[in-house]
Amino acid sequence: MRVLVGDIGATNARFAVVQDGVLGEVRVLPTASDALLHAIFAGQSELTAVCFAVAGPVASNRVSMTNSKLIVDGAMLAAEHGVPVSVINDFTAVSYGLLRYADLLTLGDGEADPLGTRAAIGPGSGCGMGALLHTPAGWMALPSEGGHADLATGSPLEAELWSVLAQTHGQVSWETVLSGPGLVRLYRAVCTVWGANAEHYTPEDVSRHGVQATDAICHQTLETFFAILGTAAGSLAATLYATGGVYIAGGIVPAIADFAAGSALRRRFDERGLMTDLARRIPLHIVRDAHPGLIGAHAYLEEAHA
Repeated sequence: MRVLVGDIGATNARFAVVQDGVLGEVRVLPTASDALLHAIFAGQSELTAVCFAVAGPVASNRVSMTNSKLIVDGAMLAAEHGVPVSVINDFTAVSYGLLRYADLLTLGDGEADPLGTRAAIGPGSGCGMGALLHTPAGWMALPSEGGHADLATGSPLEAELWSVLAQTHGQVSWETVLSGPGLVRLYRAVCTVWGANAEHYTPEDVSRHGVQATDAICHQTLETFFAILGTAAGSLAATLYATGGVYIAGGIVPAIADFAAGSALRRRFDERGLMTDLARRIPLHIVRDAHPGLIGAHAYLEEAHA
C-alpha cells in the first residue's frame, strides 16, 4: 500500500506518504491556509488510500474543526482526487497508534492487561481524549470529546482557580486549562489568586519559566497543570476501566516529560478513593514518538484494510 496520512491540528497540519509501511518525509503546513488540502494532495499519485486525523468531532466522514474554520469532507475529497479518503478524529488516530508507539516514558508501577481497554489524553491546541477497545473482531477506537467535560478540582487552590476561570468562561472544562491556551489562562488565574500582575506570556513562556523555575508563578502554574492532568487522566482511566494503560500524548507534555515525571501527575492519577488500588495497577505512559498522529492514522488504515 502507498497511502497518504495527515494529522491536522488547530495550528499546524502534518502529512506524509507511507510506502511499504515506512513513514516518509513529514511536511508541515499552517492549518490556516485556505489551500491546505489541495497542497497536501499536490504531486501525489498512485495512492491506495488516504486518512486525515482532524481535531474535531467527525460525522459521516466529515469534520468542521473545533478550533479552526477548516472543513474536511472525505467524500468530497475522494470524488475530487479519485482515492478513498477516511476522515477520523485526531484522538481516534492516537488511539489506534497505541498499538504502535515505541518511545514511552512510564510513570510509576503497573502492569497492563494485554487485552484491556487503553485510554489516551493529550493537551495541545485543545485537549483530546480517546480509547481503544478489544472486541471479538479486533481493536476498535472509541471517539471522544471528553476534553470538553467539566473540570474537577482536587485542592483548595484549584477550587479558587476554578472560581476565577468561571467568571470568564461559562463552562470550565478540562480543555479550558489542559491545552496551550489553557496554560496561559491558568497562569493568569494564578496571578489573580496571588494578587500579581500577569505578564504577556505565551504558552511556551509559561512552560519554559515553569520548568526552569525562573518565575515563581509560572512554576506554580505548571505544577498545578500537571496535578489537574493527573486527575483528568485518572478519571478517564476509572470511567473506561482502562486496565490496558493510559497514554499521554499531545504537543505539551512530551516536550517537558522530565518535569512531568517529578510532578504530582502520577500521585493525582492514583488518588481514586475506593479505586486507588486499581489505579495504582494501571500503567501511565507519556508518548514521546515524533509523529503520533501520523503513526495512528496509518495504523487506522491498516486495521480498516485488514
